[in-house]
Amino acid sequence: MRLKKIATALAMVVLPTISLLAQEDFRELTPQERKELRKKEQQQLDSTSYAKAVEALSAQTWVLEANTIQGRRGNLYFVNSITNFVMMDKETATVQLASPYRAGYNGLGGITVEGRISGNKIETDKKGNVNVRFMVMGVGINAEIFVTLDANSNRADAVISPNTWGRRITYRGNIVPLDDSSVYKAMPL
Repeated sequence: MRLKKIATALAMVVLPTISLLAQEDFRELTPQERKELRKKEQQQLDSTSYAKAVEALSAQTWVLEANTIQGRRGNLYFVNSITNFVMMDKETATVQLASPYRAGYNGLGGITVEGRISGNKIETDKKGNVNVRFMVMGVGINAEIFVTLDANSNRADAVISPNTWGRRITYRGNIVPLDDSSVYKAMPL
C-alpha cells in the first residue's frame, strides 16, 4: 500500500516535468527550423520510397497507382488510384482504366487488358531517373509502355503507345511494390 502511494506521488512529479521539457524543445524551434525539419523528413521518406520503387522495378513486381490520366488531346483527368493503374507481375502486364460515370467492359466503367511482356529494358540516366521500356501483347492490347520513375521519389509516369488502335495515354502516380499495392483488378478482356 505504501509502495503504491510512493509510485503515484513520483508519477505526479515526474510526468509533468517530462512533458514540459518536451514542449520547451519544440517551442525553441523557429518557424524556419520547423520548415527545414519537415523538409528533411519528407526527403528521407521520398528516399526510402524511391529505393523500394527501384527494387520493385528490378524485380518486375510493381504497380503504378495513377492519380491522373492524360488523354489524347492533352486533357488531364483526376482518377481513383485503386481502380486506375499499370501493373507488372513478372511476365504479365495489366493496364486498367475505370470511370465511375460510364459503363465499361470490366464492370468498373472502363477496360482492363492484360498481356505478355517482351523486351523489358531498365536504364538509369545521369539525374537518377529510372526508365523502363517494354512491349505488351495480349487480348485487347498491343502496345509499348514507357515508364519514367522520378529521381529520389516514387512518382512516375507511364506512357502507353498502342501499336494498333487509338493514341497514347499517360498515367501519372506512384510506383509501389506489388505486395504493398491496394489496387482492385477487375475482370480482364
